[in-house]
Amino acid sequence: MPSDILYHATPAANVVSILASGLLTARSAGRLKVVWLCTRSRRRWAVRHAAQRHATPVEEMAVFMVGIPKGTLLIHGQYRGLWRTLISADVPPAWLAGWLPAGIVTGL
Repeated sequence: MPSDILYHATPAANVVSILASGLLTARSAGRLKVVWLCTRSRRRWAVRHAAQRHATPVEEMAVFMVGIPKGTLLIHGQYRGLWRTLISADVPPAWLAGWLPAGIVTGL
């Protein structure tokens, strides 16, 4: 099981909405309607990946720290450090432990 805190990269333009509503699977840009999270060691990759996926400059990305209860995640295949929520399992605002601009978190 992952550590208590995992990370979610998103365009900084989404911060206000996420703070109000949480991370919503309905907003997922991918084929799977899930919330994607990563371990500390995968934050830099996640920021770059999400920036590319959302056509957003890395400098305009944010990283949320998320406290996830056990049993709400699945490991993503063979990729170490990548996790996803169960299908249609949103992350409520109460699970958000804060956020920072991506540059501060990753050094990018």
